[in-house]
Amino acid sequence: YRVGTRFRLVWGERRYLAHRLLGREHIKANILRQPPTSTVATQLAENMFRSDLNLAERVLAFDRLIAESQSTEKPINSIRELAAATGLAFATASRYLSIQRAHPDVRQAIAAGLITKSKHALQLTKVENPEERRAIIDALAAGQEPVLPQVSEKPETPTNSTPPQPVGPPPKRPVRPRGN
Repeated sequence: YRVGTRFRLVWGERRYLAHRLLGREHIKANILRQPPTSTVATQLAENMFRSDLNLAERVLAFDRLIAESQSTEKPINSIRELAAATGLAFATASRYLSIQRAHPDVRQAIAAGLITKSKHALQLTKVENPEERRAIIDALAAGQEPVLPQVSEKPETPTNSTPPQPVGPPPKRPVRPRGN
């Protein structure tokens, strides 16, 4: 969008920088008539899967987005709203909203770089005992792989259901060589 006689880049910074490195003077761009309502949401969606963004930076971006949204017509208070605002899959939005709402000691460990994987942070959101949570965080900080509670992303099958049956013909019996 235009700011005076210049333009403000909202997204596509890496593409812009790549064009500059290649010495190109022109780049195809869409120019907005006015600033977008949420540049944070747009930038978060664009940058979410960059390999150089660590967990702490991603969680901080979600914090900014959620905080910014509270003063708008569409505050983000649910997984569905977060997914809609960012364009992320429902499961991804769910994972990061759970981490964003994690216990303060988990959030502090993420910010300090002690927890670097979203799966560990998500599993720690399920640990209610503070001593157990602290022990797991300490183990992660020491580079150990602690036993964490399992987080199922698929609904469990009911206990009264029958196990899946193999499909296809039954296996052939091994052929025994005939004796002389």
